[in-house]
Parts: sequence; structure tokens; C-alpha cells
Amino acid sequence: MPRFYQPDLGSEPDSPFARDGNNKLVRRGYWLDVNDRSLVLAMTHGIGGHLTNHEKRAHLTDLKREQLIDQVCIQEILPPEKTQQIPPGHGGAPKKNEFRHESSYAISGRDAVSAVLTPPFMTPDDGRVC
Repeated sequence: MPRFYQPDLGSEPDSPFARDGNNKLVRRGYWLDVNDRSLVLAMTHGIGGHLTNHEKRAHLTDLKREQLIDQVCIQEILPPEKTQQIPPGHGGAPKKNEFRHESSYAISGRDAVSAVLTPPFMTPDDGRVC
């Protein structure tokens, strides 16, 4: 069963997110009268902006507007793994042109150059991220 947003009806008695004992929207007509563009704005920058993605998804599904989920729910983008050179004295000092990745072992020579062709790009000579 989807988990809907439960507004504080004490401070917001006329909330458009209010639901009855059967988990049905009390002000369903309010939402059905709103066009798609206005609904997207309301759910991203307006009255629904503070809802979690799960609550937004459940609300849109209940309104039979699943086609708007991608526009309303913000996708979290995780940064790629950091790539670094291991300083001398930490797990064995890298030799000249040797490159280490957090999740792998030390590689050197031409293999080190091919290893940096995956993001983030780092040259083994100077350690700058490109």
C-alpha cells in the first residue's frame, strides 16, 4: 500500500492532501481540475515541494497521472568514485607513473593511462583532475 503524505490538519485544515479514513483524497476535485503543467509546478515549487519522492509518486499514481512522475520526482545523482594518487608511506609508495584507484590495485605504465580513461579523468604524472 502506498504511503501518502499526511498533513497536519490542525494547522492546515483545508490541505489539498487531506485524506479520509479510507485513505481517499478529500479534495480530489481540486487535483482533477488542475492541468498537468500546473500540477508539476505545484508539486515541485508549490504546495507539494516539501514532499518526499515516494509521497509525490504515490499522490500522482492515486490521481492517475503517472506520466508526470519523471517531471515531478527529482532524481538523486551520485558523484562518481574519487580517483586519487596514494601518497608516499601510505600502503606502499607509488612509483613514477604508477596510479592507484580507491577500489583497485596499483597499476603502472600504459595500463595506468588506460585506467584513467574512465571518469574522473586524472593524469598519473601531475594528479590534476581534467
